[in-house]
Amino acid sequence: MFFELGIKDVIDIFLVALMLFYLYRLMKESRSLNVFIGIIVFILVWLFVSQILEMRLLGSIMDKLVSVGVIGLIVLFQEEIRKFLYSLGAHQRFRFIMKFFSSDAKKNVDKTAILPIVMACMSMAKGKVGALIVIERTTPLDDIVETGDIIDANITQRLIENIFFKNSPLHDGAMVISKKRIKAAGCILPVSHNQDIPKSLGLRHRAALGMSQTSDALVVVVSEETGRIAVALNGTFHLRLSAEELESVLTQTYRNLDIFITDDSHDTVTAEMMQRDFSDDPRIHYEHHPTYGAAENWTRAMQYNHPRALYVNWLMDDDLFMPDKIAVMMDCFFAHPDLSLVTSYRDCIDADGNRMPTPDYAKPICSEPTKFDGASVGMKILLQTANFIGEPTTVLAKKSLMLDGYRLGFTGEEGKYLVPDFPTWLHLLARGNMMYLTEPLSQFRIHEGNDQWNPATFVSGIIGWAICIRAAIEQDVFLCDNSTRRAAIVAWMDMASVAREKLGHLIEAGKEPVFRDFQIVFNAMSEALKSNCHIAFSIDTTLELLPMDD
Repeated sequence: MFFELGIKDVIDIFLVALMLFYLYRLMKESRSLNVFIGIIVFILVWLFVSQILEMRLLGSIMDKLVSVGVIGLIVLFQEEIRKFLYSLGAHQRFRFIMKFFSSDAKKNVDKTAILPIVMACMSMAKGKVGALIVIERTTPLDDIVETGDIIDANITQRLIENIFFKNSPLHDGAMVISKKRIKAAGCILPVSHNQDIPKSLGLRHRAALGMSQTSDALVVVVSEETGRIAVALNGTFHLRLSAEELESVLTQTYRNLDIFITDDSHDTVTAEMMQRDFSDDPRIHYEHHPTYGAAENWTRAMQYNHPRALYVNWLMDDDLFMPDKIAVMMDCFFAHPDLSLVTSYRDCIDADGNRMPTPDYAKPICSEPTKFDGASVGMKILLQTANFIGEPTTVLAKKSLMLDGYRLGFTGEEGKYLVPDFPTWLHLLARGNMMYLTEPLSQFRIHEGNDQWNPATFVSGIIGWAICIRAAIEQDVFLCDNSTRRAAIVAWMDMASVAREKLGHLIEAGKEPVFRDFQIVFNAMSEALKSNCHIAFSIDTTLELLPMDD
């Protein structure tokens, strides 16, 4: 007996073999492998009896069993069939089909919502408060949401912690986060029957794994017994995560970092947290200097210079980075080698983290990501006496173009009148271009505890502007003709006049050196308008610091 095989037959055989392989692999991952093998053996016997031996009586009996058995197989392998169909639909090669049927292509949780989740998990882990958080991605979780209580609230750290508080009626269930909102709490999740799960993991972990097996959701678990954080994704556990590792799993952002932390707090809270949560991270270099003031701490930060670091970004203690800030900005540097700095729009928040109306100086300077000529931006800053680039938290700078490779300032002579941001931006802009991103990549906290509310600090900043204008004229950069120089001086005089109106009694009294220096600078800038824009003043800019530890 000979068989004629064509291309169609070969394809047919290949597809059957492929189907059987995937069915075998699926069953192997479950508890049903032996049942699956038994069914395959039955089918082979049936084919042998009815087709080859042609036994009519036994063959007809087995034919009836096969025709009815399909229904039994669906009931028996309900969970496996569901998983198989989900895996087929979620495969990357078929995902493009969904774009034609979905109006919302981006269902992943917004990265700006990640930070409150991370902070809440850190707090709950410290207090050994159990938590189960499901973050919806592309697969809708409406059926899971319906099993709990609808909340539909903004994602905040306090709300997450309140929901999972031990006495809360919702703390035993799961929280579902969807479309940047806490959608529901107290939800019931499918439990995984995987026998390979360690016995030390409880029902929360089994529910997390079960949820990750039936959807592409990312599930965060905080253990009530150990306080450890775990993440389940695509049927796999990532156990014993630190807060930093949790954030990287949730955001999958830029990781090639060298992090230096200088802490001038008088207590040991931060030091204990660093030892507990981050001692095993080789990227972090932490120093605690309880005897330092703000100036000494800043000086220590400026002294840190990693020899292999190519870019630098500061994070003030009350401001926040968005998780993808560095990654997005690094992409700009890779795409545009002529950049000296990358900045972005920043959200302004109050002391409690609530978003505030954007002040005029922080409003976006363009409607889409734009590269600006450095010289033009520097001139605009001086003519408007406005720092629209942002605070130190906002800007990622090319370190090689800074003063001595890491120092702040325009000329290096600002001393005690060095405001950390705009003099440094001017120095960088004189040496390269700027990229402005319209996406908010940081959060600037505004509250009455900020040092800029201090009258002496306010006046010091105005003196710093005068020093930068004088340096730009002397270096013939940004302000290259008398018209622009005069315009910059006039802008400074307008700003200084406002200060004189508000703080006239302090300036006239002149009890502090900063107010006496302000009056000297004010008189010199007034004389410069009468002359050929030549600014001449002499003030002591020496910054006296406490002796610092090596």
